[in-house]
Amino acid sequence: MKTRNIIILLLGIALFLACGKDNQINLSGCPTVEEVGKDIPPYRGPGWGFKYVQSDTFLGYVPCTNPNNKDEFVFWLATPSYSGIYTYNLKTKIRSLVLAATNKKGIPQSQPRWSRKGWILFDDRDHNIYKIKANGDSLTQLTQTSGEFVPEWNYEGTMFCTEYLSRTNQYYTMFRDENGNIIDSVQYQGRDLFLGQPDWQHGQYIIGNSNNDGVLLYDYKKKTTTEIDNKDVAFPRWINENEFIYAGFKVISIMNIKNRQIRIIRKPKNSYQSFNLLDNGQILCCRTTQYLQDSIMEVIATKTGVFLINQCDTNTIELNLR
Repeated sequence: MKTRNIIILLLGIALFLACGKDNQINLSGCPTVEEVGKDIPPYRGPGWGFKYVQSDTFLGYVPCTNPNNKDEFVFWLATPSYSGIYTYNLKTKIRSLVLAATNKKGIPQSQPRWSRKGWILFDDRDHNIYKIKANGDSLTQLTQTSGEFVPEWNYEGTMFCTEYLSRTNQYYTMFRDENGNIIDSVQYQGRDLFLGQPDWQHGQYIIGNSNNDGVLLYDYKKKTTTEIDNKDVAFPRWINENEFIYAGFKVISIMNIKNRQIRIIRKPKNSYQSFNLLDNGQILCCRTTQYLQDSIMEVIATKTGVFLINQCDTNTIELNLR
């Protein structure tokens, strides 16, 4: 079974597409931004490699904006004393609890997704899918299979899809209405459609990583698939009808699905994911920062938080979610 653990996902995935030509143009007409900072030198000691420690125990993960108000986003917060699903408003600076985590509930295994109808969708530790209102009301269990993961609303918020593992160990992509009733199930080349969580915030296509190490576009209405041969795409998210943003090896890039043109917008020093394009052109995302804390003992310190990126300069703003 695929592991659905947020912390392992964020700290264990090596991002990113080989660096392309310099001076490529991003959405705002800016040159590619290259972040400054020290690179971590190669490991020189014996054994299994670097030791990783957390430099901060207040951790924010996987932000997803409210499609009806980009100033709001839902995210997962983990601290030693309390954790849960929260929302945050960029203008009011107010953090609000949606669902507190317990030993058995309220711990999403992938990015919570916010629909245009006001519901927040997430997969919990029991491998079932739930929805809840942003104010914490109406927590509703939508599946009973104990084998569904990485849910995503459709553009209208009237349906959602999941990765489904059957009792016979077969993977499918399951389609359900907003109340959890099964509409359809699909396999592609003997498996589910996507590797990981897809994005359905498009009028025609669902996009996600393919099990063939590329990008897959699935047209739900026509029941057709289109493969894009690019093995270096991670965390694709729609930003308009023709383009999606993604993380590659040492870059953040945008691809056009019509002409397959790639534009590198950033060459980061750290790991980024969970991209959300805001109305002002900033990018809201999750970032894991790493630095060499002890060169003798080969210790790397890490910190994961929610950041704003300015497209045209090197500025990154970590949001104070405390």
